[in-house]
Amino acid sequence: MSISQSIRRSAVSLLGFGLFAASWSGCGAVPGEADGSGGGSGESVASTEQATTGNCNTCPADVILTYSTGTTGDKVGPSTSDYVCWLSGLAMQNSGTSPNGHVFQRTDGKWVLSGLNADMACVPQCCFYSNGGDADRRWVSPEFSAIASSPTNGGTKSVSTAMWNSDAMPILTGLSYLKGGAPMAPLAGEGAYTQVRQPTQTALLNATTRASSTHGAFTYAFGYSYFVGKPSSGHVVKKKEFTVSDGTNRMPLISLTEGICTLGVVQGMFTTSSAAGVFADPATGFWRAGNSGAFTFKPMCYYYNQNK
Repeated sequence: MSISQSIRRSAVSLLGFGLFAASWSGCGAVPGEADGSGGGSGESVASTEQATTGNCNTCPADVILTYSTGTTGDKVGPSTSDYVCWLSGLAMQNSGTSPNGHVFQRTDGKWVLSGLNADMACVPQCCFYSNGGDADRRWVSPEFSAIASSPTNGGTKSVSTAMWNSDAMPILTGLSYLKGGAPMAPLAGEGAYTQVRQPTQTALLNATTRASSTHGAFTYAFGYSYFVGKPSSGHVVKKKEFTVSDGTNRMPLISLTEGICTLGVVQGMFTTSSAAGVFADPATGFWRAGNSGAFTFKPMCYYYNQNK
């Protein structure tokens, strides 16, 4: 069951509305980049590059591709050179065990969604643009991971991984938990989030886990950075963050024609009916957010217009 199905079922008495979205097509190739211009923490890394930021002219509501795993396994998405994709929804598995979703770049150049009850959204890279002319670039980083572990009676542990600099968008693409070697419901305070800082500082991917007196715990977080603009120009990411209260199922975020919305922060305690996600609502023309669970959920939206 996907996030859209889960929130629809658990929140129908609140709003009678589920998460859903639409579909479409897009633009992308490869460099290595370091500090300052969408680079990482000093290491040379391969990334997907689109040479310039010629755009798609318009990106209406029907440009958004969506995928859901339910309980049927992996779903293969579009090309990594033409699209950006991200984890757009998480829900508890049917057994009541922990949420488990992961969007990644497969070696054959495809985006893939894995896990159970997870959703992925995608848009063409050419939806994003800047005003740097021929110097503009679009770069998608390799995957970053942050793994927080705590032994039995070890309490709460947090780990931060440096992504590319904060002139690039840090995007959360995966979150899963393991307790004592098997998936279990997370405790209060556990989860994952991305963190944008000053443009010349690295963005962070954060994972937090919490052990109990009976078992150890692991939290896995995954993400990547997406840079649009002129390298080494002091570019500031154009974004907007929201906080979604428990029980909210239709919170409007930004217009579907303005940009994308990602999970941002998912941290707290999932229960058997928990779900969190962002979804495209073509009927109203907005990204909307739903939250059914005892945790902090802060969607992060990034604008297509990344002009300096």
